[in-house]
Amino acid sequence: LYKLQMNGLQLRKFMEWSAAFFKTWEPGDVTIAFDSSIRYYLYDAFEGVKYDLDVSQQPGNRIHNLTWMDGRPVEDSDVFVVAVNNYRATTQLLTYADIFAPGDELPKLLEIDVRGDVGGVRELLGEYIRTV
Repeated sequence: LYKLQMNGLQLRKFMEWSAAFFKTWEPGDVTIAFDSSIRYYLYDAFEGVKYDLDVSQQPGNRIHNLTWMDGRPVEDSDVFVVAVNNYRATTQLLTYADIFAPGDELPKLLEIDVRGDVGGVRELLGEYIRTV
């Protein structure tokens, strides 16, 4: 895992990028569908904030009512510390690619290969499965 620091604006851009995974819902659609041109591993879920994801809107305008868990609105200047896998960090968040354009401020790398008391991602998943 990589530990990154990002502001509220960067978090919202990251969330909007991930929300593009869903096809835009049209009146008459029976289900919410995934965009098959976007690989499933490019979708991320977010914890520690509350938000609405409106798939009837076009990508880039789907995240609404982004708040802290206590209901305070997330401001562009708010600071977040997030954990992401090395693939997401190195291909999207710490480089100019699909989420951030040249001239945008990139998230700050705080730590590489973050490990908890249990170990890495595999060990954390194993421990979670054992305890649930």
